[in-house]
Amino acid sequence: MFLCHYLTDNSMYSQLLVIFGFTSVATTVFGFVANKLLREQQMELNDYANTIDQVLNVFNMRKNELLALLKLAKAQDTAAVYNKELMAQLDKKTLSNIIKVASQIEHMQACQRKDMHERFPMLTPTELDVCRLVEQGLAINDISKVLGKSASNVSTVRGNIRKKLGLAQDADLRRALLDYKNV
Repeated sequence: MFLCHYLTDNSMYSQLLVIFGFTSVATTVFGFVANKLLREQQMELNDYANTIDQVLNVFNMRKNELLALLKLAKAQDTAAVYNKELMAQLDKKTLSNIIKVASQIEHMQACQRKDMHERFPMLTPTELDVCRLVEQGLAINDISKVLGKSASNVSTVRGNIRKKLGLAQDADLRRALLDYKNV
């Protein structure tokens, strides 16, 4: 292009030269940006793969076991938890690790229940469970799923808790529970 411009001194060639130069610069910039984005995407994929590998290593699991466990955990139907096909994909070591984790969660929840009972001896066990979950920031629908109760039942229990604690209906129950905890 430069050679044509100098040899012919035609204005059309100078316009083509500007277009060619602009296109070259734009293509180069696009290439750098695309390369950077591809590197960042590859780093994210590597981090994701490393995270999965670490989880598999910690629980001494294979990928198909993790997938089976996730399917069991995501099941909406409690009868699906007893899916023999998925359970068969979990080996004894994996089941042992899962039982250890569940045991630790149960122990943590028992400690939280004990703490709640000491703070609020007037509440029933169900009310204490609802308080524990409200403190954790769960919404009514989430609490109902965790406890296996209807949302309206959880709402009624929350109302009973408010009455027993002397709170107004519009008071923030979570804030009140956390304030009691800090006293």
